[in-house]
Amino acid sequence: GGRDDPLSGIGQQGGRIHVSGGGLKATAGTAQSGHALTLLSVEIHVQSRTGRTGADNSLPMALSPDPARDPVRAVCYLHCRDPGGGGKIEVLSRGCIVLPVARGKGSSMGVPGVRVEEARDEAVLLRRTADVVRFRDPDVLVSWDTHGAGVGYLVRRGAELEKPVDLARLLGRTPGERR
Repeated sequence: GGRDDPLSGIGQQGGRIHVSGGGLKATAGTAQSGHALTLLSVEIHVQSRTGRTGADNSLPMALSPDPARDPVRAVCYLHCRDPGGGGKIEVLSRGCIVLPVARGKGSSMGVPGVRVEEARDEAVLLRRTADVVRFRDPDVLVSWDTHGAGVGYLVRRGAELEKPVDLARLLGRTPGERR
């Protein structure tokens, strides 16, 4: 990534996740009995654009999400504790932050044990996601395809908003400091 890439300075090398200039620094390893490890898994839903296949535009198809164009519609998370030593993982909380399709009708997601929050716009959804991460302060933050389709997409999308949201900074352990 270049200097303007919001993911520059974030890398995963040899089992280590490293954010240059501070932030999360963790070494992958096996948790041992008595050394609990907290995890926060974050998954996103992006409403992709659609297009047509072939020269004659015959068949509709979904295009790959593009953070410059496609909004994040929902962020779901699961916060848990692994006690180590092969013990049972304890779910601490689970939730979903959504941009509602229709306003004023309340949530149609009545999933027991899942906190559902509605955000008024995408910037609020992204900042609220950073709040969730900061409040829960996990030892490990994970998502599917962290750089491309998970947390990385959130960081890139935040940088593309009219009023940018610096998630690379907000998701770190030292969000008040600027590089």
